[in-house]
Amino acid sequence: MQRIKNDIKTGVFSKIYLMYGPETYLIDYYAKQIIDKSTDAETRDFNLLKISAEIPEEKAVDEFISSYPFMSDRKILYIRNSGIFKKASESQKKFWCGTLADLPNYITVIFAENDVDKRSSIYKQILKANCTHEFSYMDEKALMQWVSKILASGGLRITVQDASYLVEICGPSMNNIKNELDKLAAYKTGGSVIERNDIELVTVKNVENRVFDMLNDVIAKRSEAAFEKLNALKTLNEEPIKIISIIFKKFSTYKKLYSLRGRPIKEICRLCGLYEKYAKNDINTLSTLSESKVDDIMNTCMETDFGIKSGKIDKWLAVDIVMAKITE
Repeated sequence: MQRIKNDIKTGVFSKIYLMYGPETYLIDYYAKQIIDKSTDAETRDFNLLKISAEIPEEKAVDEFISSYPFMSDRKILYIRNSGIFKKASESQKKFWCGTLADLPNYITVIFAENDVDKRSSIYKQILKANCTHEFSYMDEKALMQWVSKILASGGLRITVQDASYLVEICGPSMNNIKNELDKLAAYKTGGSVIERNDIELVTVKNVENRVFDMLNDVIAKRSEAAFEKLNALKTLNEEPIKIISIIFKKFSTYKKLYSLRGRPIKEICRLCGLYEKYAKNDINTLSTLSESKVDDIMNTCMETDFGIKSGKIDKWLAVDIVMAKITE
């Protein structure tokens, strides 16, 4: 990321940037910085081409790259979630490798991707330019600092404890957290401190955390509390297939934790993509779940997912089947 920051600071830009990963807020932020710094607002419409489609049309790409900038030193080709790093055919790989290897000096190509295959020949071609960066979710401490900074820019403060709580209920996505911060700032007009009660009143806990809370109740045999949370998910019209997917994801984490037992907690966090306190909670949960039980629940999730998609099982009945399997 330091290379990207330096380029934005100096205004001297590479011909290619590949920014990828789950943290789309930062990808969008740095892409915008490059676009704003390298093109003038008055002529940007002529010198900026944005493509948001799987496997961009080669003719349109070639025509844009081969034409000179209009009243500007540089033009930008911004490609979002192209799919070329995972799904490109051999002819498409040949086109992109050839194009990216011979870019004119006036062009900057920005790829913004959710995921890439690092074995791809296109990825390896871009790697030669030394301008690739993976934007993973930030750790909890960094997110809390960012929350405080965003609120401070609007004249608001928040305690460390409440910043941690906000991050916990919103999840690691900065886009999601920013949306909730905007709501809190609008709600707190005239105030100076964001308090726990404000967070409870204004913010919306994401569906993943709601399902995780329900699972905690199920595993702890708090059936009444779990039932209430399930009814809340139904009231919110959450998709049953999504709920099952989240349950599968959670038990996949438990399965991974079984294979990592005995390793240092920081290594476990890195390999599982978990914050330390959540990793410790999940490790503690393993004491109530055998590995075979985890396998059974993952299999049930896959079976009910197929049942829903094939129309053989009612959507909410499928959720009930998975919940019953957990409580066995």
